[in-house]
Amino acid sequence: MKYFIFTIVFMSFPLVAETIKEKAENDEVTFVKKDDPHMLKAFEKAKGTLHSFFTIYKDTASKQNYYLKVGIRDGEDVEYFWVGDFRVLSDNSFSGEINNQPRLVRNVKLGETIQFSKADVYDWMYLENNKMHGNFTACAMLVHESAEQQEEFKKAYGLECEI
Repeated sequence: MKYFIFTIVFMSFPLVAETIKEKAENDEVTFVKKDDPHMLKAFEKAKGTLHSFFTIYKDTASKQNYYLKVGIRDGEDVEYFWVGDFRVLSDNSFSGEINNQPRLVRNVKLGETIQFSKADVYDWMYLENNKMHGNFTACAMLVHESAEQQEEFKKAYGLECEI
């Protein structure tokens, strides 16, 4: 069975994780079935609101807390990465830096600058006043966690889930 592979956020600490929050802090991956209805809905929500993200991004002076989640293909495999320090090259072309350690695909590496199109974007996120906006894929993964772990994660990152 095929799976999506995700990294929730972009921090890295050398610990063994037990909760979803610890996995996020450790840059550990989470496998989600490819037909997971929550993840497919998250992709749809992110793509449907991408124009709003870019409007906010365009009107913000500091671009350092803005990220796009990009699907990278390597043969049959697809892995999703947060891309930071991105630039808009044209209406449909972007470049940015891979912010997660690859676990499945071998054609990119942490810190590498890549070019991608709008079609490659599966989620978006920005941080403002200790609150995380977007990150619909994290919300989709949280559905599979206990209510306690969901609340711990949401509180830690100021995330509101509406997918």
